[in-house]
Amino acid sequence: EAAFDRMLALRAAAPSGTVAVVAIDSAALQALGPWPWPRARLAALVDAVAAAGPRAVAIDIVLSGPDRHSAAGLTRMLDGVAPPGALAALAALPDGDAVLAAALAGRPVVLAAALAAPRDALPAPPPILISGAAP
Repeated sequence: EAAFDRMLALRAAAPSGTVAVVAIDSAALQALGPWPWPRARLAALVDAVAAAGPRAVAIDIVLSGPDRHSAAGLTRMLDGVAPPGALAALAALPDGDAVLAAALAGRPVVLAAALAAPRDALPAPPPILISGAAP
């Protein structure tokens, strides 16, 4: 991990000045908490990068499913467990996914994507034939 952080530090100052890499490194994780971060924190990072006026922002992070750390995510987790008043208070807070969507809206942002076929759409595996004693 330390070697990766050093490599990123060496690449941080692009010679042409046209590309900047903002990395979530060990220091950031130590200061701001473990991964995955709440989407509202990612929105603040997008806002900070966008304030520098880049022509484009590429985010190489796969955001799988809804934000579990936002008020909406906590509401989903605590549904049926927490008292109704607590859930109502959480529901009144901003949703992390909506905050991130607002930060991305109208900005030249490209998001990473990971595509996979549904498991039931995959062909059956080939049959395996063993003759004699199993190895």
